[in-house]
Amino acid sequence: MNRFQFSRHRHDRYAIGITMQGVQQFDYRGATRNSLARQVVVLHPDEFHDGRAGTENGFSYRAFYLAPERIQSVTEQSSLPFLAGGVSKDNRLVAAVWGLLADMSVDMSEAEAEFHIIEVIDALLSVTDFERPSRTLDTRSLLRCADYLRENCQYDVSLAELETIANLNRWQFSRDFKTFFGTSPHRYLIMRRLELAQHLLAEGVPSSRAAVCAGFADQSHFIRHFRKNYGLTPQNWVQLNGRTNVL
Repeated sequence: MNRFQFSRHRHDRYAIGITMQGVQQFDYRGATRNSLARQVVVLHPDEFHDGRAGTENGFSYRAFYLAPERIQSVTEQSSLPFLAGGVSKDNRLVAAVWGLLADMSVDMSEAEAEFHIIEVIDALLSVTDFERPSRTLDTRSLLRCADYLRENCQYDVSLAELETIANLNRWQFSRDFKTFFGTSPHRYLIMRRLELAQHLLAEGVPSSRAAVCAGFADQSHFIRHFRKNYGLTPQNWVQLNGRTNVL
């Protein structure tokens, strides 16, 4: 049973999970939420939250991170869906998430994983509200910018570079990027750096070396961002490594 406490943090992706045992408690959008066994937690990108056991017995859970662009591929440029309260016991959503996370010891084929992801997205859309933006987004340009940020995350990418790639002024680009991905270009860049660092840590690279290779100024800068975005230290993350997936 998990007794780690996650300090206040936020992700640039949807955090979707299911509580297996006990009570998973977290503060989210100004209120304390509780997820009981077989209930689903859906946290919207860029929303602050923490995490802890709701009782002294601890809790266990399984979770994955879902990139907003995967949802956008289904909603066709709608605003991103939001689940009020962050917890649901909707039977369809529970079944969809359980179908994806039921047995994490077995590697799914790409086709099987894609099927379950679509099931999760469809179920999520059925229990949330979303609306179309006031203007059509140039999704190809936005995806090119995201690819550029991912491929160059070790470097300081300027807004001017992204303006050129997107062929938009910085105000409109920043607004469209936030609408599509649920977070700002700068935070998207930082999260890609953190993901690179996570990969290096999982391979046994020391934290100080992983920080430099991922583009952080120094280890303290890296640890500060890591804790801010994951709610725990790199050392704690290594201990928990394997419990979450990014899709």
